[in-house]
Amino acid sequence: MVFSSFELPFYVQLLVYFLLAALALLRIMRYNSNEMRILVAFFIAGMVIFWVEGVGPNNIVILAVGLLIFNGLLGSHSDGIDSMFHVALSIAYMVLTYEIGVAFIAQAMLLGMLGSITSLKEPRFRISTKTIELKRDVLHIVAGALLMLCFIFLQNAEAITILLLVILIGLFGIRYAETNKRGALYRYAYTFERSGARLGHGALWLGLGSLIAIAFLNNTYVLLVFSATFIADPLATIVGIALGGPKLPYNKSKSVVGSAVYFVVAAIIGSIFVGVWALPLALAAAMIEGARLGMDDNFTVSLGLTLILFAAQVA
Repeated sequence: MVFSSFELPFYVQLLVYFLLAALALLRIMRYNSNEMRILVAFFIAGMVIFWVEGVGPNNIVILAVGLLIFNGLLGSHSDGIDSMFHVALSIAYMVLTYEIGVAFIAQAMLLGMLGSITSLKEPRFRISTKTIELKRDVLHIVAGALLMLCFIFLQNAEAITILLLVILIGLFGIRYAETNKRGALYRYAYTFERSGARLGHGALWLGLGSLIAIAFLNNTYVLLVFSATFIADPLATIVGIALGGPKLPYNKSKSVVGSAVYFVVAAIIGSIFVGVWALPLALAAAMIEGARLGMDDNFTVSLGLTLILFAAQVA
C-alpha cells in the first residue's frame, strides 16, 4: 500500500470527517449562486451514483465530504496558499478513506472537480505552433506510457493512488505558477501551452477523463481507455500536422489522416487487452475524438469509452 494501514475509533473518524467537511464548507461559502447551483447538481448526481452502487449510508456521507473537499481544488477564488490548503485537505481525506477503496476516492474527486471546472472555460480560438504541439504531444505520450506501466506492473490500488497524487500535485503546481507569474515554473509551464489557453487546462481535462476510467472500470479496461487518450491521441496529432491533407467534413479542425492514425493506433494497442473487440472500440473512440462536442476530446473519449465498457463490464 502507498498509505499505511491504520484504524481510528469510529467516533474519532466521525469527528475528523466533520472537521474536514466544515473546512471545505468555509471555502464553498465564497461561491456565487451559479457555482452553488452547479455544486448542488453534482452533489445530487453523486448521491444517485453512490446509491445505485449500494455503497451504504455511512460511505455515502464520507463520499459527500470528499466531493466538497475536492470541489475546492478548482475554485475560481483560489490562490497559491489556498490551493495548498485544499491539497492538504485532499491528502488527509485520502489517507482516512484509503481502506474503503481508491475507486471511492476517485469518484469523489471526479464529481467534486467536475462541479467547479465549468468556471474554467477555455478560449474558443487558440493559437499554436508546430513546435509547441510537438512538445505537448511528446510529454503527453511519455506521461501516458509511464502511467500505463504503473497499471501493468503495480497493484491496482497503488497505481490509482499514484495517479490521484499526481493530479493533486499538478493542480497545486498550476495554482502556484498562476500566482507567481514571474517565477521559473510559470515561464517553463507556458512553453507547453497554446497561446490564449489557460495554464494546465488540457492536462486537467485529461486527468478528469482518467478519473472516470479508474472510478468505474476494471484494470484491463482502464488500460484500453489510456491507450486511446494517452497514446493514440497525441500520435494522431503529430502525424496529422506533419502530413496535413483533407479535413473531416463534420470538424474542420481535425484531419482525415489524423483520425485514421487514431483508429489504427487505438486498435493495435487495444487488441493487446481485449483482442478483436478493440476494432469497434477504436472506431468509436476515433469518431468521438473527431466530433465537435464543445469539450476537450480527451475527456469526451474517456467518457464515451467508459460508458461502453462499463455496460460490458456489468453485463
